[in-house]
Amino acid sequence: MNPPRLSCALFPAVLLLAAAAQAQDLSVIVVPPPEAPALTQTAQALVDAANARVPQLDTAGLLTQLKTQLQTVVLDVRTPAEVDYSGHIAAAHFFNITRGLLEFRIEAAVPDKATPIVVYCGVSQRSPLAADTLIKLGYTNVKNYRDGFVNWMRAGLPIE
Repeated sequence: MNPPRLSCALFPAVLLLAAAAQAQDLSVIVVPPPEAPALTQTAQALVDAANARVPQLDTAGLLTQLKTQLQTVVLDVRTPAEVDYSGHIAAAHFFNITRGLLEFRIEAAVPDKATPIVVYCGVSQRSPLAADTLIKLGYTNVKNYRDGFVNWMRAGLPIE
């Protein structure tokens, strides 16, 4: 008698279940991630100063905010090519506006300046600067996702 074989139709479901079993392993998060490019002292000082001014969220904090503040806008400031290549954080209210165009496009995307916004990039180098810019533009509920997209993926969290 032959053992039962896994149907090809069930294989994707099995892969999803295996991925879900690995999902949300926050112990794999490394800050800064090894993928982070080295910054000059001047650039690092700018990022450090922005981080000091902007409220920070870690992965657990972002997961909590997405569950409790359903109106939260998740703003990815990476390039469209980066987003196309690796995806983005799965969120009900997601926008991809590159750091270089933020000042010109954010008000059309998020007109209410009291809207909760969480900004992120790959390794949390561009996002603190972008979050700081949003605060300077008058947005009052802005946070930086300090762990970055690389760690979100590493933890096996939902990506679109």
